[in-house]
Amino acid sequence: SAVATATSESFGKFAGDFMNVLDTFALVSLLSFVVGLVFLVVLRFLVGLCVWIAVACTVLMFFFGGAFLFVLSGQCQGSSILETGKQTAVAIVVTGATAADNLLSGEDAVSEDMTGNGADYRGVQHYSKNGRTCAAWDSQDVFPQYNSTNFNESGLTNAFCRNPYKAGAANKAKTIWCVTTDPDYPWEECIPIGIIQPECSSGYAVENKGTREILYYASFVVWGFGALWILVILFLVKRIRLAIALNKVAAQFLAYNPHILLVPIVQAIVAIVWVSFWLFCAAFLLSQVPADYTPTGSFATYQEAYGTANTCAFWESSDECGGTPGACNGQWPTGSVW
Repeated sequence: SAVATATSESFGKFAGDFMNVLDTFALVSLLSFVVGLVFLVVLRFLVGLCVWIAVACTVLMFFFGGAFLFVLSGQCQGSSILETGKQTAVAIVVTGATAADNLLSGEDAVSEDMTGNGADYRGVQHYSKNGRTCAAWDSQDVFPQYNSTNFNESGLTNAFCRNPYKAGAANKAKTIWCVTTDPDYPWEECIPIGIIQPECSSGYAVENKGTREILYYASFVVWGFGALWILVILFLVKRIRLAIALNKVAAQFLAYNPHILLVPIVQAIVAIVWVSFWLFCAAFLLSQVPADYTPTGSFATYQEAYGTANTCAFWESSDECGGTPGACNGQWPTGSVW
């Protein structure tokens, strides 16, 4: 009874809300129909672009799907997925750019090793973990006390990230950092070049190590499927172009025979009229049913509500086989009992 009442109230509220926005619904439906017709008209100009954009979207789905799993496998506790993704992207770009510079210049890569809080770090990272450019230690005026003269043993050269502090100092950073050129961020921590997923000292968003490893390797599986999908697309380029050409021919036929556009218009009108007539008939029939046609209350026993069941086989038709209907199913259409 309570379920029936709640369902009736919910449906009534839905119907009332729908009637309140009926004009808006009709306007949106009309505009959607117009947009669809316009799309059919301009399809011959856009079909190629639409198809190749759709193909590109399928490739991007594999790329971003794998990237999401990869980032999630190294997300630190308290960091959002977007923040972690940005830091991962910065680490990959900086690592790739540094490797390319070393390859073009013929120079050996500088060691990016560090231990503990990074006091011994002497690498060449000059971007913060969020991609902000570091300022040269001797020319920055945000923390002028941090310069190569005052900290001559900390390696404050150029704009490289460091963790300078005096022996016995209480104020120590937990890792390497730099003064940025962004006035909104005076300083920011850094990650050594080549470290794509640094360890999370405060814990991981995905606490289970096994789950993190599954996510990590699953990302490469998704990227692998993406690479296979690209190969499939390359093998099917001619087929895709043929399909585009066929659609262009169909679109040109539609352009030279615009009266064909009347077909979906007539179909839509017929559908609207039919649905409206059906709703009118259904509403009329429901309006003729008295409110007390079937009981909506509760009963003390199941037998009182349902009656007695037919115990005879389907081929038997004697008077004893009819059973006795209860209060809920004594009239047609019969109600249900729960």
